[in-house]
Amino acid sequence: MSNALNAILPIAKELKHFALQTGMSNYVASNGKMIQLFDEEWVRPSGTSNFYYALEDLLHARLTGKVAWTVHRPGLLMGGSNRALFNFIGSLCVYGAICKHLNLPFVFGGTSECWEESYIDGSDVRLVAEQQIWAVTTACGDGVCSYGQAFNAINGSSFTWKEIWPILGKKFGVRVPEEMFLEGFWFETAMGDKKKEWEEIVVKERLVETKMEDLANWEFLDNLFRFPTKLLGSRAKVDALGFTMRCNTLESISYWIDFMRDENFVP
Repeated sequence: MSNALNAILPIAKELKHFALQTGMSNYVASNGKMIQLFDEEWVRPSGTSNFYYALEDLLHARLTGKVAWTVHRPGLLMGGSNRALFNFIGSLCVYGAICKHLNLPFVFGGTSECWEESYIDGSDVRLVAEQQIWAVTTACGDGVCSYGQAFNAINGSSFTWKEIWPILGKKFGVRVPEEMFLEGFWFETAMGDKKKEWEEIVVKERLVETKMEDLANWEFLDNLFRFPTKLLGSRAKVDALGFTMRCNTLESISYWIDFMRDENFVP
């Protein structure tokens, strides 16, 4: 970030706004425990480290008083890409494709709390992008924003994996067992050795040539579905300031699965 600012600031004389995108883990202390409810007025706990804090502190030092800037904090990002480290949609699509290819049951591995309760906010990348545009053109354009104003960037609809998992299974055309939740199932263990099977799927379905690890991160899925605390935030701030876009998380997931299919990354 420092190197980027060193390159940008001397030549971008008309720079009006800088948008920093971090995430909901801004609100989690280094020991993985939630301190309080996730709203933008949350105060950092003393003695904790998070590289998001370092990024914000850098912008405070370099931009405050010179260029307006905002921070946007999405939850679980839902978009379409390849070679993204935390690509939830890609991981989900590859898992579904391998289950169908091998006729494996489409099960959910994680904790019972994560399975049964609203545990994380979804963030459609279209919403996140629109919110950043809104912050520049409307909220901050009207003088509402001070330097370093933070906004949660979340869909606004709560969901549980228990509710949407069988619907996702139908979309992938896979076998959904009656007992979908399997606490002892780990994605890294079950899917980590399926590189050859993914290569077979790529050839059979005439997909864009990718390695399984380009699209899927099994360790990320295991961490996501076994995270020790809920990652739920508030939309009260952006709602009060007039940002009205909302997304249904199931519809977001379905849209980006179709996007990945249209790009010929997954079957």
